[in-house]
Amino acid sequence: MTFRRYIQITALVIAGNLSLPVNGQKDLLREFDAFVNKENKTFDNRTRQMNKEFADYLEREWISFPTYTNQPPSIDPDTFFIKKEETKNRKEEIHLPPEEKKDIRPEAGQLTISFFGKSLSFPFTPSLVIPVNNAGEKAVSNAWRKASETDYAPLLSMLLQYKKDLRLNDWGYLQLVQQTAEAIYARHNNPNGAVFLTTYLLNQSSFAARMGRIENRLALLVEINETIYNVPQLKNDRQTLSILSDRPLPGNAQVFTYKESLRFATERISMCIPELPLLEGKCQPAVLPHTWQDESVTVKVDKALIGFFSTIPQTEFTVYARSGTSEQIKDLCRYLKKHIENKSETEAVSLLLDFVQHTFDYQSDLGQFGYEKVFFPDEMLYYPYNDCEDRAIFFCRLVRLLLNLPVALVDYPNHIAAAVCFSEPTGGTLFRQNGKEYTLCDPTYINAKIGECMQQFIGIKAELIIL
Repeated sequence: MTFRRYIQITALVIAGNLSLPVNGQKDLLREFDAFVNKENKTFDNRTRQMNKEFADYLEREWISFPTYTNQPPSIDPDTFFIKKEETKNRKEEIHLPPEEKKDIRPEAGQLTISFFGKSLSFPFTPSLVIPVNNAGEKAVSNAWRKASETDYAPLLSMLLQYKKDLRLNDWGYLQLVQQTAEAIYARHNNPNGAVFLTTYLLNQSSFAARMGRIENRLALLVEINETIYNVPQLKNDRQTLSILSDRPLPGNAQVFTYKESLRFATERISMCIPELPLLEGKCQPAVLPHTWQDESVTVKVDKALIGFFSTIPQTEFTVYARSGTSEQIKDLCRYLKKHIENKSETEAVSLLLDFVQHTFDYQSDLGQFGYEKVFFPDEMLYYPYNDCEDRAIFFCRLVRLLLNLPVALVDYPNHIAAAVCFSEPTGGTLFRQNGKEYTLCDPTYINAKIGECMQQFIGIKAELIIL
């Protein structure tokens, strides 16, 4: 907690608990307001001074760092597995790749952008545009020094307010800052300026971000809390910095950057999404590839949400499995609830397992995208194909929402399944962890029942990821 926030909270506590006469309360509150204003000015002056000192530091020669890329674990089997007969032929799908249209309209006193379909306005003055003529230390240092003398407070305040109003996680806020900075520099043909402003605004919001120089172009470097894959990274002592560049890095790229961060910019970017963002909100209907219980299953898809998910680099399974739940998934659960009402736990789970096994089409990520991609539950309703980890995460979400039973992912070599902790013993393939017994449920093993394991994984040790 910053000292400023501490003062604000203390003021509220005092105001709510005073037993003084009304006039005495007003006098004390006026005195306290004066104290808060003084402390805020002190805080602002100290922040400004730290930025100026940091500008001096940026003028020093940057250091070269080698890069590397975390490759995701290979978890796609060559084919999916069918225990009995093949399911019915798939229907033609209406799914399209996600699109993101940017609407940038600088107007007198404001800037309007389209953020995943939602129109957002920001205060704007030409002074916000600080030219960054090249990616050298001197140019960046001069720009930072000028930024420390520029009033970005209204813009920052609006960015943080949108973060709250739209329920953006850290990654969503990074996207918002980045798109806003790009919009501010859009008419100036100054991509280095957009990277500079993104870094500056993230730093002023306390996030650990830096600039790197790659072949005389600036790139955004951020410290991310979770492991991410297929994104170039570099090591700086104990810090891992991910390189978020709009251009692919050349082979054996060397990135030049500085070792120290702005002193108060220490918060890592978290990929976790405990609440889904409130974006444009328009939905389109879609029909799942196969019928279930002799019915066509119609679902809704929020394309703005799909567009947001498409920006997220592959990360840890728990980020997908523990993400917030959309209204579209809740609508699907209301449909499924009608089929499992008055059923026992095992009967209900069997029906949900059957639903995930039979209403979707399988294809590996490499076949569909050309790279590994893990789905959030809503993406199951959008893309024409999915694979084992997508089905396991989706199945676990349905069981948690509809039956409130403990669930886990089962991480086999090159395969992901699911497991459910039932109230009563069920038999079959079991896993024990933290005093609980989980029964294997495999949404990719078509027609397999609760507890049934693919032949090639019988007796193979698997890791349980409790959700």
